[in-house]
Amino acid sequence: MIADAALPADKVDAYNRMEKLRDPSHTEALSFESWEQLLRESGLRNLQRGSYKVPMELEKQLKASFPNPGDDEKIREIFRNDINANSLGMDARLVGSEIHFSYPISIYVGNK
Repeated sequence: MIADAALPADKVDAYNRMEKLRDPSHTEALSFESWEQLLRESGLRNLQRGSYKVPMELEKQLKASFPNPGDDEKIREIFRNDINANSLGMDARLVGSEIHFSYPISIYVGNK
């Protein structure tokens, strides 16, 4: 079983750019298709995927993160621009004056 961020292929690049700003140690989130190909190539059979979302508030997440100096404002701008656009695949939205979003998590299971 694996649980990790997974996104549609058309959103994964924008997500990765934002995540690298928020967490410089971030390497790469994969698309649904990339995960499924990787897991099939590993020999897993009966592959199944489930999903859930982890809700977050942007300022709380930034306080718990370690972006490089100045990147926190770049992240805020990315999320402001993503409200109603959803190019990150994170459902950015305003709740009052706060930016909220959700991390898209997929769970993959299979048999070897």
